[in-house]
Amino acid sequence: LLGSLQSVMLGPLQSVLLGPLQSVLLGPLQSVLLDSLQSVLLGLLQFVLLCPLQPVVLGLLQSVVLGSLKSVLLGPLQSVLLGPLQSVLLGPLQSVVLGPLQSVLQDPLQSVLLGPLQSVLLGPFQAVLLAHACP
Repeated sequence: LLGSLQSVMLGPLQSVLLGPLQSVLLGPLQSVLLDSLQSVLLGLLQFVLLCPLQPVVLGLLQSVVLGSLKSVLLGPLQSVLLGPLQSVLLGPLQSVVLGPLQSVLQDPLQSVLLGPLQSVLLGPFQAVLLAHACP
């Protein structure tokens, strides 16, 4: 008798009292707990995963971005700047340094190389030509 009375009375009483109590107390508590748990877990994940990866990712990004920037910007700039610079600098340098050097080197080289060559190659021909030319 008590068992059936207890189940008949406690069932509706429990649902009437515990339903609102559960929604009033556990609703806000659940959202606060879930938010704090979520932020703690995300913070840990971020620290564990992103801290070691950050220098690697930043290094890769930096090298890719700087490499492409360098090739895009410096490539045309280099050709535009180096052409005139080369002609402005190398023109006078060439005439000042190579001009005298060329004349200094050319004369001894010419006499050292061309003298023997001339005597070896032209000597016999010269003798033959002179012999035929003079009676």
